[in-house]
Amino acid sequence: MRNGSSVNQPLVVAATRARLAEAVAGPDRGLAAMALTAGLLSIIDVVFGTQMQELLADLPLAPIVRDALVDRTGPIGEILDTVVAFERADTTALAGLDPAVKRAMLEALACGA
Repeated sequence: MRNGSSVNQPLVVAATRARLAEAVAGPDRGLAAMALTAGLLSIIDVVFGTQMQELLADLPLAPIVRDALVDRTGPIGEILDTVVAFERADTTALAGLDPAVKRAMLEALACGA
C-alpha cells in the first residue's frame, strides 16, 4: 500500500502503454484506438502467465491488433516497440524517432498517462 491505496503495477504499465501507444499513433483516430487497445492488452500474457496467442484466441480483435500483440508486426507492432523502448529508456532504439513523436509521448505522460 502506498498513501492508503493499493498500487497494481501491471495495471499501471498497461494504462501507460495504452496512452503512449495512442499518442504515438498520431491523428488517425482508427489507428490510435487500435494502438490504445494493443497497449492495454500488451502485458496480459504476463498477468495471466499464458501465451499471448492463446489469450487472444477468442477475442474479437482486428487482425492488425492481433498481429501486433502476437508477433509485433505491422504499424501497431512498430508503435508497441517504440512504447516499450521508451519504457525501458532504450536510447539506441529511440535515437531516430521523429521529434514530433517524442513530443507526443512526453505530452501524453504529462497529461497523466
